[in-house]
Amino acid sequence: MDLHGFDISADQFPPAEKLAGNITLHLSNAKQGFPAEHHGKFDIVNLRLLTAAMENEKEWVDVARNSMALLKPGGYLQWIEGALDQGSTVLCAVPGGDPEFSALLAEGMQKMGPWAKDEKTNSTCSTLTWAGRNLTRTLKELGAAEVGQDNTSTDRFPEDRQVNTRMFIDVFRTIAGAYVGRPEGFGSMDELREWHATLLEMTKKEKVYMRYDIHTFVARKAL
Repeated sequence: MDLHGFDISADQFPPAEKLAGNITLHLSNAKQGFPAEHHGKFDIVNLRLLTAAMENEKEWVDVARNSMALLKPGGYLQWIEGALDQGSTVLCAVPGGDPEFSALLAEGMQKMGPWAKDEKTNSTCSTLTWAGRNLTRTLKELGAAEVGQDNTSTDRFPEDRQVNTRMFIDVFRTIAGAYVGRPEGFGSMDELREWHATLLEMTKKEKVYMRYDIHTFVARKAL
């Protein structure tokens, strides 16, 4: 079985000498499409966690179309995304929770560029919710013969809630880092680092936690 990996940058590719002989890594931008020589070549295509890279609905549709093009007729696309906007809703681990944590998180969530605001309604976090609400319909419109969606939650195991909360804070820091110095972002990296560090310190009190749904889509390409 041959395995092929695609990424927009080679920065995180392992050294070629450490790859198994059946693994090949390629540079490609899923938003722009994959080289023609890869079209119709794969039995299974897996995508995951692209939410933070999506700025609008068109990019979601483009990636879906370009990824389906990689499949052989009858091949399967598996796509896993998290509803990251739900991570901005703070849940109480103890009565009363931690109002300071909730307020500080909400302040930072307003400084994440287009990921924090809907370009039409100005509502918070629209692009972070898009997959769960729209990807099944989009894949069908692009010609998938069958589409299934399975949903689960990151907080189903209570013992993992605090670890996941710290991971979510790290994710939001990464997103916000792309907009430092812009009108819609943090004023400086120092300001962002302070926000991030303060939130992480607050999690040690274990008064609150964050969670989100994980959506898994499986689509079969028509014969």
